[in-house]
Amino acid sequence: MSGSLIQNGTTGTNGTSGGNGTAGGSAVVSYTSVGTSATLKGYATGGSGGNGGFPVTPGAPGGSGGAGGNASITVAATTVPFNGSRLGVNASAQGGAGGDGGDLSRSNGGAGGAGTAAHASAILAGGVVYARAVSTGGYGGVGGSAGYAAGNGGTVGNTTAYASGYSAYATAYQTGGGGGRGVAGAAPGLAAPSTLANAVSGSASGTLGLIQKATGGPGGYAATGTPAAGGAASSTLTVTNTVAKRLDATVMAYGGNGGHNGTGNFGGAGGNAVSAVTATGNGAVTVTAEALGGLGLTTGSASANAVANSAGGQSASATGQAMGGGATDSSAASSSGTGGMVSLVAAGASDPVAAGITNDFAHSEAGFGGMPATTLSFDGAFASVVAAPSGAALTAALTNDPAVNVVLGAVGAVVFGAAELSGNAQGNGPADHLATASWTLDAAGLTGQLTLGLVGSQVLGTGFSSLDLAVTV
Repeated sequence: MSGSLIQNGTTGTNGTSGGNGTAGGSAVVSYTSVGTSATLKGYATGGSGGNGGFPVTPGAPGGSGGAGGNASITVAATTVPFNGSRLGVNASAQGGAGGDGGDLSRSNGGAGGAGTAAHASAILAGGVVYARAVSTGGYGGVGGSAGYAAGNGGTVGNTTAYASGYSAYATAYQTGGGGGRGVAGAAPGLAAPSTLANAVSGSASGTLGLIQKATGGPGGYAATGTPAAGGAASSTLTVTNTVAKRLDATVMAYGGNGGHNGTGNFGGAGGNAVSAVTATGNGAVTVTAEALGGLGLTTGSASANAVANSAGGQSASATGQAMGGGATDSSAASSSGTGGMVSLVAAGASDPVAAGITNDFAHSEAGFGGMPATTLSFDGAFASVVAAPSGAALTAALTNDPAVNVVLGAVGAVVFGAAELSGNAQGNGPADHLATASWTLDAAGLTGQLTLGLVGSQVLGTGFSSLDLAVTV
């Protein structure tokens, strides 16, 4: 079964001669379903603001454009198990566009409508569940002439998604409204920022997947003067789930692009972007933080930080990716074991701020058993660390390096950990790449020497400057 709900706000009325346009109507949807619906979708769109009226007499100002209508929506479904045991819920809120000024040589544009309060909730015991919420602010209207202004982009906020089932996936997207166009000397409309903090959540015993993305609106165009900057974006998430066998979390922040000028080039600064995620679980944990500074006269800065923690000896993987003007990223992964010599294994990778526009990754992964992964082919820092390494790859690593094998391959020797640490540059200019590995040991009963064996080191390509190795016991 499936169902769709659509609510559109009324369009604002255009102004009479010299009069202002009226605001677009709001759109509000609230629906709760209890039963066996397989897919439920809801859409709310605010009405566009009316355009301002033309001047009463030549040379007089025109009417201002009306504001776009706001939009909000809540769609929720609680379903009993049924054939196929799948449930999907989608909720989308779109603010209306602001109306244009009545005389684009002397008038103000209307503000874009807000896209707020998009909520999606899906619950299906024992099944596979998807919940998706989307909020978008409306564009500001056009304004004209010096002393007047285009409309600002519609604000956004309070976007949430919740999913509960055997395997559950919750997604939230939020985009700020774009600034209106300023023509004939009018000031450009300002872009709306976008902030998401713990906007997605869920409950699952199988896989819990969480995704949230915040995008700043684009800055308004300016025929003369300085176009508006792109809206800033921030996406942060902290989640703990001790039940799911697998926990996946991705956060993204994209700064809005700066506005263009009368020659068609970027004139406004790009919006800054910040993303951060910390996820903790008893099963396997994988997290990604991505930040992209907006394009513009100057590219927005970008910062990404990802942390994954797993218990019970399960794998943990964290990736931070940042691209922007002065990008910085970091990642950390840890896995704690039960019993044995090693109680905690951890990896860390980071790329400090480098000059110019950079695109860097920082990837960390930690776990028990097997051998570390090989270096990934991206620009950035990489750390793969395991406790209790095992298998043919361990044997090969020792036998291929006789000097190390004499000590670590000797009878009675115990290899409690292995790591691969690296840094890779692909033409972004000079940069430092930091990678760390650590093991927490139960020192009771330990005897003999602690030995570090360095195997398989290599340098590929040109431009390598120096390597610092620090060991702390």
